[in-house]
Amino acid sequence: MIALDFETFYTGTYSVKKLGNRLYCRDPRYQILMVAVHSPTLTLARIPRDFDWALLHNEEIVAHNAAFDRAVFERAVELGICPPDIKPDTWHDSAALCAYLGLPRDLAGAVKALWGIDVDKSLRTRMDQGDLFDDVASYAASDAEWAWRIWDMLSSKWPESERQLLAFTDAMGDRGVAIDRLKAQTAHVELRGIIASSEALLPFRPVASSKAFKAACETEGEPVPPSTAVSPAVDAWCSKHQKRKSPLWVRYLQQWRKANRTLKVVEAMLNRISPDTGRMQYQLKYFGAVQTGRWSGGGGLNLQNLNRTGANGVDLRGLIVPEPGHLFVIADYAQIEARVLHWLAGDYEFLDALRDGTDMYEVAARRMLGYDHPDPIKTRNPGLRQLAKAMTLGLGFGMGARQFVTAAKTLAGLDLEEGVCQQHVRTYRVRNPLITALWGRLAAAFRKRSGKPYYGLRLPSGRLLRYWRPEAAFDGPLTAEQVKGGPRMLIHPGLLAENLVQATARDLLGLAWLRCAKAGYPPVMSIHDELVFEVPAKEAELAKDHITGLMSERPPWDYADRLPVLVESTVAERYGK
Repeated sequence: MIALDFETFYTGTYSVKKLGNRLYCRDPRYQILMVAVHSPTLTLARIPRDFDWALLHNEEIVAHNAAFDRAVFERAVELGICPPDIKPDTWHDSAALCAYLGLPRDLAGAVKALWGIDVDKSLRTRMDQGDLFDDVASYAASDAEWAWRIWDMLSSKWPESERQLLAFTDAMGDRGVAIDRLKAQTAHVELRGIIASSEALLPFRPVASSKAFKAACETEGEPVPPSTAVSPAVDAWCSKHQKRKSPLWVRYLQQWRKANRTLKVVEAMLNRISPDTGRMQYQLKYFGAVQTGRWSGGGGLNLQNLNRTGANGVDLRGLIVPEPGHLFVIADYAQIEARVLHWLAGDYEFLDALRDGTDMYEVAARRMLGYDHPDPIKTRNPGLRQLAKAMTLGLGFGMGARQFVTAAKTLAGLDLEEGVCQQHVRTYRVRNPLITALWGRLAAAFRKRSGKPYYGLRLPSGRLLRYWRPEAAFDGPLTAEQVKGGPRMLIHPGLLAENLVQATARDLLGLAWLRCAKAGYPPVMSIHDELVFEVPAKEAELAKDHITGLMSERPPWDYADRLPVLVESTVAERYGK
């Protein structure tokens, strides 16, 4: 085992955070400043031309954020900086290991949490200040040593299945997905036109300046809006002043912002198309979400958060397409969080009612809203079904009435008054006593660990969620660090339930990912609770059935036979919901 750290050139605009690993390494500004390695018998830092690259051959490599260091290494081979016959055996990631264990992902934070030592990272801001060779060499060697020490101390606590998920995640992003390039380029031109026309209709510069907007209103004698954000309050203000100029300026500015946001995503997609494969490479962060372990977007392009319609109706999801002769199989765990919540609460009566394929929201409406007609609720009373849907998906984690006003609109398209929502919240809690009891049990267990190093919440998979330095004053609020050494957070009982449920759903998806990959179906994308596969068109229907079966398999957990999962799979010519 040998630890490796690359120090590379970067600026405020040229960075991995904005460009992602692959695009960063393909940029003309790409430059390796220092290569450092560490093992129990060796600590060495050299500039690339003086580094003995053979030290890496056939070795197991550990690096803190190994996906980046591997991308730097592979680009060094492509450019002839590293000899082409140098091939490391395996790459390990000490940053991902830390994230799995609830430690800070960044190296300095991890070292502080584990050893109480402050690692000086200020050199990164001074690398353009002349000759810093000795400082950079020492800095790189120190980072390599700390990565080695973290791996040596903690790697035994990281299950092999989780290491495989990290490897599959990185490989999936490296392979990437195809893009409808013509459609993306057309959208790019149209969006630039919207931006230009919006700017032409606004009498102030810079367009993004709220100060300039206010000054223009005062100059023209126009009323000043309370905000220019998209919100019901701003909509109401614009309607009230609809005969004035400034409400129009608000609309033009909102249109300008929306077009700019959409344009940036389209540009990020086009810029990440690999010249070698023609596919868009992207990054998905393993264990990106604190506590739950869910995957998150990274590298300047978040595929987890693509709007269905951007400015001018641009379908960002629909820009992602399979290769010619292939189709997508999109497989989603439907209503998985609600199902897992009832399962963890022991509400088997509710779950058993779903086993024959009965609509979950009809079951919820019969329990909570008095629906007792023999006909399906979808055809008899779709409005009541939407309310049951909003309550089922929105109120399982302790949400109050004020928040439910927004959730009902988002989840079910319902416009509800806060007073009405108060009644729905009470109804949910009365009609679902096992769920409210789960909140209470989790809070009671947390309180018992007050003042201890951490509160550990064991998942059905065996994984442990850690809340560091839990504190609970008598009948007072619960607080803890969600990452060791991080800021203290308010931990209400519903949040404990939410973390427990989302983490369980994440582990369910992870097991399905491993099963599908082993069966020859490696996904090309993972978005929340779904996996997306690219399969030959002639085999698509057969592949869909096989994948659905694999994802529907029961996990090896206690009482898993009482959890009815529903996998909804479709075959598609482009990505979408």
